[in-house]
Amino acid sequence: MNSLNRKALVVSESGEYGGVVSIGDIQRALLSDYGLDTTVSTIYRPANDTTFKYLGESMDSIKARMVKERIEMMPIVDESMNLHDIIIWDDFFEGSIAPSKRDIQVPVVIMAGGLGTRLKPLTNIIPKALVPVFEKPIVQEIIERLNQQGATRFLLTVNYKAEMIENYFNGLGTLPYSIEFLHETEARGTAGSLNLLADKINETFIVTNCDIMLDQDYSDILDYHRSSANDITIVGALKNFDVPYGVLHTKKGGALSRIEEKPEKSYLINTGFYVLEPTVLKDIPAQDFFHMTHLIEKVIARGGNVGVFPVNEQAWLDMGDWYEYDKMHVRLLKNNLN
Repeated sequence: MNSLNRKALVVSESGEYGGVVSIGDIQRALLSDYGLDTTVSTIYRPANDTTFKYLGESMDSIKARMVKERIEMMPIVDESMNLHDIIIWDDFFEGSIAPSKRDIQVPVVIMAGGLGTRLKPLTNIIPKALVPVFEKPIVQEIIERLNQQGATRFLLTVNYKAEMIENYFNGLGTLPYSIEFLHETEARGTAGSLNLLADKINETFIVTNCDIMLDQDYSDILDYHRSSANDITIVGALKNFDVPYGVLHTKKGGALSRIEEKPEKSYLINTGFYVLEPTVLKDIPAQDFFHMTHLIEKVIARGGNVGVFPVNEQAWLDMGDWYEYDKMHVRLLKNNLN
């Protein structure tokens, strides 16, 4: 499913269509302590009347539904929900681009005020947001990826070399999206600058760092956020680390219990991409230096809902330092060649 970027249909042994399951559904189940022996029936998403068609309906009707709902596979069922056929996108649009992902249509806040210390000496000259990824600055690449999925309103929090960022976008001419620049007068931390959003946002919104990209259907993240009634959703990447040494496990008193030779450890890493409800802005103090981790802890402490949407390691591209910057280019080049 992951390599094909498609969901799987869930069908009973008797042939009854039940719904769909995605790689994200499986990842979330594993993070929720479901075992590897968990059945698909426990985690799949049941069918609704927008995701299937009945026998006898016209092909024009099926095509219109697939285009409207951005569905790449349309199950055809009878009145008892028995699966008779599957119409795929290529049946109508052979050789054309696959159905675009569903529009997200939410404001996007991009944190672009940092110093980019780990990317010096280049960031002595230009701000981190303008560091190029091939022929475009990283922040423009982030904006265009989100714009391709329906986001049209972007708010950039800026501080360090803010004029350079503004001048760059002003020089691009007419754009298919709007950009509003929010100026920090001093460093406020990764969440402190969100105070600049007061009276500007009254709906669910995305917050992302300006040095990361996600190869992900953003509508899936929003669906999870809303269905879970989260105040904050953190996108986490499942990242594996190889320990190049033997690890010693000891008992009380220092006695050796076992040796684990060069283990591989997996962790869920904060990618720097979030979905927030506007109500959490009230949790940010007016003047204090305040990081996103502080905001998350405060929301949890007051009983709010904070969830994690997992993506695989390959879906997260980070430009935090020169090593990761090189890796980002290699992976993007590989994806383009494929």
